[in-house]
Amino acid sequence: MALKSGRGQNLEGVRYCLTWSSYRHNALGEENSLITEHELYLSLGESVASRNEKYKKIFEAPNSKSQELQVTEATMRGEVYGSSQFHYKIRQLDSRTTKLASHGGDRKSEYYKSQAG
Repeated sequence: MALKSGRGQNLEGVRYCLTWSSYRHNALGEENSLITEHELYLSLGESVASRNEKYKKIFEAPNSKSQELQVTEATMRGEVYGSSQFHYKIRQLDSRTTKLASHGGDRKSEYYKSQAG
């Protein structure tokens, strides 16, 4: 489900109840004039209460410590957390990079020299 793609980005909000998280609007029903409800969210149910309950269930399954670390690291770097396909979709919508490029390697190391050719 496409909504699960956003799950990683919202986990920080769920865990720490950050006010900027859309979780508070989508799952708890708090009004937020900055949020425009996506058609996928609206398709979860006819009523606000129904959508809230179904949205909450998406986030009920606990995550592994490894996944939580990956979400936290991506958030700290300002990256999108998700699969290559998810990165591609977000890049198309936002017209900007979703993952920071590496800055090369240790040009003095033997390993780097052997890989550089």
